Amino acid sequence: MAAADLLEEVVRSDDASKKAVSRLREILAEKSIVSYSGEAYTEKKAAHLWKHLERFQSWAESILG
Repeated sequence: MAAADLLEEVVRSDDASKKAVSRLREILAEKSIVSYSGEAYTEKKAAHLWKHLERFQSWAESILG
């Protein structure tokens, strides 16, 4: 989560950036749950997370130009 905190400090504070940071936090939280709890991941959860990942990627690419 430190990466999300740092990102939040250095990017613009517009709505798109706030949503992107929120998506990154969700992605990292889900990664931690799966990594440390041993919980099985459903196809539905994976599809939901994939959408967040694609949206975060799109935002990041728009920032990096």
